[in-house]
Amino acid sequence: MVFLFPVALGLLAVSNAVQAAIQQVDPKTIETRGSGALFVEFFQPNCASCEELTTQVEQVASKYRKENTAFVRINCDDYKGYCRDKQVETFPAFLASLDRGPWKRLDPNQQTLEEFVQQNRPYRNTEGESKSITTREEIEAIIESKEPWFIKFYAPWCGHCQTLAGEWVMAANRLKDKVNVGEVNCESNKDLCNEHKVTGLPTLKYFIHGTSIQFHGERKADALVEFALEHTGSAVRGVRRNQLFDDLLKKSDVNLVYVTEKQTKEHLEQLERIAPLYLQSIPFYTTSDPSSAQRFGLSSLPAIVILKDNQQFVYDGHQDLSAWIKNHSKPLVTTIYPHNSREILREYPGLVVLGLFNPTDTSSHEAFRDLSSQCQRDDILFAQLDAWEYAPFVSRSYGINLVHLPAVVILDSSHQQYFKTNKDEERFDVQARPQEILDSLDHLDTLTPISTVPPKLISYAANAVNYIMDYWVLFSSGAVALLALLVILLAVTGNEQGTPKKKKE
Repeated sequence: MVFLFPVALGLLAVSNAVQAAIQQVDPKTIETRGSGALFVEFFQPNCASCEELTTQVEQVASKYRKENTAFVRINCDDYKGYCRDKQVETFPAFLASLDRGPWKRLDPNQQTLEEFVQQNRPYRNTEGESKSITTREEIEAIIESKEPWFIKFYAPWCGHCQTLAGEWVMAANRLKDKVNVGEVNCESNKDLCNEHKVTGLPTLKYFIHGTSIQFHGERKADALVEFALEHTGSAVRGVRRNQLFDDLLKKSDVNLVYVTEKQTKEHLEQLERIAPLYLQSIPFYTTSDPSSAQRFGLSSLPAIVILKDNQQFVYDGHQDLSAWIKNHSKPLVTTIYPHNSREILREYPGLVVLGLFNPTDTSSHEAFRDLSSQCQRDDILFAQLDAWEYAPFVSRSYGINLVHLPAVVILDSSHQQYFKTNKDEERFDVQARPQEILDSLDHLDTLTPISTVPPKLISYAANAVNYIMDYWVLFSSGAVALLALLVILLAVTGNEQGTPKKKKE
């Protein structure tokens, strides 16, 4: 008995560990699942087949349970309606969902439970490393899979890429089993980088749901990991507490919120199909917090709300949902952030009316929105930039200083020019003379353009600086060598000067 007692304790510990692998939950826990794979066993307490499979189920759960793979049970005697909604008629039944995607059902006549788990669990970054991607087929497979991939486009000679390298390795390791990480060498895969519109190095793109988002944050492991995990999972992000909207709704000009009761998910699957189309422009949220209904003044649930331009629009169910979202997808004025600045300020195919304001100047903001609402042309984008925060850029790019605010500039990127004065060479004034801005849009030929193409000398200097930055290792080594040579020469010269010489006769 003395020898068997420790063994018994060990078996008990193993048994408890196995039991802990599967937790019994309620429908709310299942429906608010996050990213990763969720396997659900639907059972009844008096089900003989359920009892027979208990050990097998728990062994499979213990074997495959990871941070991104969870196993839970739901008692269908307690939640008959929910089990009926999931079309569970025989017990036990097993359903799986990956990243809040559609449910898949185990067919016991076709595969075993372990085969079902292997087929539906995520295979993501199992080594915690960044995979080298070299072919178009690999990228196409990534896009088609709709799986999360964080990809770095770089070149070995790029100084900024070399600085990022260590942080990228750390991020890849921390994203093990959670997000796939890859990299494309643009030196040896130029065509691949061109196809994905890589114009600067390094470029970091996050592929998910069949599309991609470009990363513009700090190139540190913490920021990279946070960004990757934030965008993993369903394109409709669950928000558990109403208070979180205080910050979330400030991050975008347009937001969609699906407010529902705890067990009602009437439109969720449809929204999850639509959301990826707006991944770069509109965040989709869902919440069942009752106080959110009060926040948005909703008298009945579920409800879909779009918030933009200090207004909210509630879906009435009469129009096609996809068409309704498209109709409300654009704000009157688009705020410029790092992630959309290049697209708006340099690459927009039409005209951009750019408002440069102090963020506290609410009257100018309102006047600018009113001006946008009066413009009838679809090829014109109204955008605003915090000229206080980005004062050096505004001064350098448009010759407008803080004392000139508020200011309005018309950008014509396709012709590499902009306008900041009317036909009488007076600065545009959104409050005093808003109509002349609209009139000027139709008569650009009467205005004085300012070229955005730098003079050749400045352009050459900029290219030289960029070249030095990219090859900073070589240049810094050369500088050290040159400095060493100067020291030697000075030392030799000093010795010669300090050595008494014979007077010439």
